[in-house]
Amino acid sequence: MESPYLDLKNSGMYVSGLEGAVGLLTAACGHLFVDVGKLLLNPLLFGFFHLLLTSLFAFLP
Repeated sequence: MESPYLDLKNSGMYVSGLEGAVGLLTAACGHLFVDVGKLLLNPLLFGFFHLLLTSLFAFLP
């Protein structure tokens, strides 16, 4: 007959392992999302500021 303590310990280890895997996956997705966001936003921001500056200089005499 197995002790319930052992079963509880095993399930606890399984849950913590699962949480660790989910946390790792979330972190990886977060980094990927941030990298993709940077790649998409940098040209947009650069283009926006470039347009802003050129329009400002165009209005200057």
